[in-house]
Amino acid sequence: MTLNPKAVALTLGLTSMLSLVTIAQAQKPGQAETFVVDDASIDWFQKSDVSALREGVMDRMELRLGKEVGKKGDVIGYLHKEVADLAVKEAEIQARGVGAIQKAEAQKRLAMAVVKRNLRLLAKGDQYVSSEDREKAEAELEAAEAALIEAKDTQDLARAKLDSAKQAASEHIIRAPFAGQILEEYKHEGESVRANEPVVKLGNLDTVRVWAFIPVEYYYRVAPGCEVAVQVKLGSSRGKQPIELKQFRGAISSVDQSIQSVGETTVRVYADLDNPNHDLKPGLKATMTIMLKPEGAAASVATPSPVRSASVPLPSSSGNRSVELPPLPR
Repeated sequence: MTLNPKAVALTLGLTSMLSLVTIAQAQKPGQAETFVVDDASIDWFQKSDVSALREGVMDRMELRLGKEVGKKGDVIGYLHKEVADLAVKEAEIQARGVGAIQKAEAQKRLAMAVVKRNLRLLAKGDQYVSSEDREKAEAELEAAEAALIEAKDTQDLARAKLDSAKQAASEHIIRAPFAGQILEEYKHEGESVRANEPVVKLGNLDTVRVWAFIPVEYYYRVAPGCEVAVQVKLGSSRGKQPIELKQFRGAISSVDQSIQSVGETTVRVYADLDNPNHDLKPGLKATMTIMLKPEGAAASVATPSPVRSASVPLPSSSGNRSVELPPLPR
């Protein structure tokens, strides 16, 4: 069969155009470049050994191992504080006391009355009041004024001691520095506690920190605010677990200013992710995909606060390679 040369030429032209379109779509010139770190680590963002501020003996625990702390300032436990409460009552009595002030005021009124009487008499003539009596009355008035100032200062000091006694009593109460969960118990009822000695370990899983080392050549292409995607790695021999098919979105929060040598010349980067369902656990390994800044970009990206994360299904991936991340919801 004889082929029409024009038809052949047209077919070849259309084929070439379709190939060019396919290549252009595959390359996606505007697509942002990413870098994948296979050995990122998930760590605590907030974790603390909560200590007693005073030396004493544990009275009782309000929150035990595994219990949730709702908010900062919630009571974790108490030291015996009977002596501290008595000190507060004693200080309250002293702070309320006004007897010394009233006595000084009465003495001042008496001394002032004597001085005024002497002035009236002196107006009639110097012979009515001797200079010794006049000087004595004036000195007694000055002494009464000084006694009143002293009495008021004493009351101010008593009020300050009351505040100090109340603070000492409050330091027998062990409070949470932030919301979270009791991870460990170090002390129990009846045990002695030294000042600043840990009583419990408290951790907050609402936010986690993911960190990893990246090659130094990417140092100037990663900055606070760069978007990241984190995928948990369990390393199970039974295949991928459901949690490993989720993707948690966030952003770089910090980049080390110093270069380190860990296998190769590297720099450590950190991403803080919201973890409302507590799916991300400290100690797990993860893959972190970082959306790189364009090469040569001079402006740094602003640090987001707070960072919001979301989990969506993600096919498994391995090795360092570029992938396209869907845009984060704004």
